[in-house]
Amino acid sequence: MSYEVKTGQVTTARMIGVASQVRFGKTDLPAAIGAAYNTVYANLPPGPWPGHNVILYRPNGDVTAEMIVGRHYDGAEVDGTIAAQLPAGRVAFARHVGEYHLMHFAHKAIHTWMAANGHTDVGLNWEVYGDWHDDPEQRFTDVYYLLDGG
Repeated sequence: MSYEVKTGQVTTARMIGVASQVRFGKTDLPAAIGAAYNTVYANLPPGPWPGHNVILYRPNGDVTAEMIVGRHYDGAEVDGTIAAQLPAGRVAFARHVGEYHLMHFAHKAIHTWMAANGHTDVGLNWEVYGDWHDDPEQRFTDVYYLLDGG
């Protein structure tokens, strides 16, 4: 798989997420993420919530399932959901198209680019999932890494 790694500046995005985090490698991550999104969707306040699912990988190894929201969320914890924000800063990113289980190739491409361009992995990265399609070739996920000095 070939990926074009780009850099850019991202702004803070409001999100709703799950308060509990799952440890990568300590559990079945896809099942844990699915359960987390069930909690997020079950507890969204009424109204349209245009946004995309986000998986945020934190430097301490925690993984959170969140959703970017287009309007104010008051931050009150409701049945395990919390208000959160994506960080702002300089990022390296690439778009993955296809099956989700192959997304590690996009992560590897960004790591290779960072090493070649003098950046270190600060440990904070995330995936923003596009709309679902039955056809894997119509699915896309944007993978972001916050750059050191971001």
